[in-house]
Amino acid sequence: MPAATSRTCLLTIVLFALGTGAQAQENLKFLPPPDWALANTQQTRDELLMEFVPKGEKIDNWTELLTFQQLRRGRESPSPREFYESVKQVRDKRCPGLTEWAIVEEAEGALLYEWKTTGLCENQPPQSELVRLIFGRNTGYRIAFTTRSPLTSETRTKWIEWLRGLSLSR
Repeated sequence: MPAATSRTCLLTIVLFALGTGAQAQENLKFLPPPDWALANTQQTRDELLMEFVPKGEKIDNWTELLTFQQLRRGRESPSPREFYESVKQVRDKRCPGLTEWAIVEEAEGALLYEWKTTGLCENQPPQSELVRLIFGRNTGYRIAFTTRSPLTSETRTKWIEWLRGLSLSR
């Protein structure tokens, strides 16, 4: 990723963090791999979404996708496990019997999980996703690697290690 794009990515995250009004902002140390490019950004008052694709791909026709979400959290916000269970429930309702789920690891304030679809789901081809949830007091993060190709053991290990390397700075 060019230095200018990296700075833009980090600057966007910092600006969003400043706009949340949270007194004790927890920031995620996040820098996409160098061979990925920012393809889509959306921001609301409570959420920042950034999507990256391998250089040369477009957001409307990707084979791999890296998603970064920053979420504002409040007193009644779910834990990472509750967030996972909610996502799982919604997806299983929309695509019954087509999604396999597994929790890779769980720690206080964090959850690493994976899912894969075994058939066409909501007009999307089969895909696999590795997701790391990292929740602080005021801010939550969802970082995901998604592929539409079969997830090999080597690719799975590489991305699990990359996701494990993400942490909050307070």
